[in-house]
Amino acid sequence: MGQGDFDLLVRDVRNGRLSRRDAIARLVALGMSAGGISAVLASAAPQPVRAAPAGARGSSGVLKLLYWQAP
Repeated sequence: MGQGDFDLLVRDVRNGRLSRRDAIARLVALGMSAGGISAVLASAAPQPVRAAPAGARGSSGVLKLLYWQAP
């Protein structure tokens, strides 16, 4: 397995065509060490997720509590 094959594997993991679990199984089958597998998967890290916009929570002024036990 050459460098181009690793690049294809990383691209498939990034695009979601291949799960991380499947990628690990393929790399283990090739006899890679744990350090090598972690290095390959670290390069396929997902893009940072943006936070959702802030909502208008608490705008009614009423605080509702849920008790798991009776008061």
